[in-house]
Amino acid sequence: NNVAGSIIGRAGQTIDELQTQSQTRIKLSQAGDYYPGTQDRVCLIQGKPENVRTALQLLLARLFKLQSDQHAQQLAWQLQRPKGETPSFDFVVRLLIPTASGGMIIGKMGSNIKYLEET
Repeated sequence: NNVAGSIIGRAGQTIDELQTQSQTRIKLSQAGDYYPGTQDRVCLIQGKPENVRTALQLLLARLFKLQSDQHAQQLAWQLQRPKGETPSFDFVVRLLIPTASGGMIIGKMGSNIKYLEET
């Protein structure tokens, strides 16, 4: 919820800015309305493909900064480290894709996944 709140911003200001910058429509599921079996809220981005790509880049950059800041604060608190020292951490993003797109994303015999892992 704190991540969703950071994307929405005070009075919706941040999400409005993201939508304006990317020329997309960005919707988040309501608080307490999670993807089944998880505690994850759903984010839907609608627009032209190039604009959706821009919105994804903006959202991922924001999510990375939020997770990085949370990680640094947690370590600083746990280890009494100066805030400037930030050891690496695993950045986690979950994506929902249409069933029909699964095979295309995976590729023949996993070729696309192997390519993504190597690059």
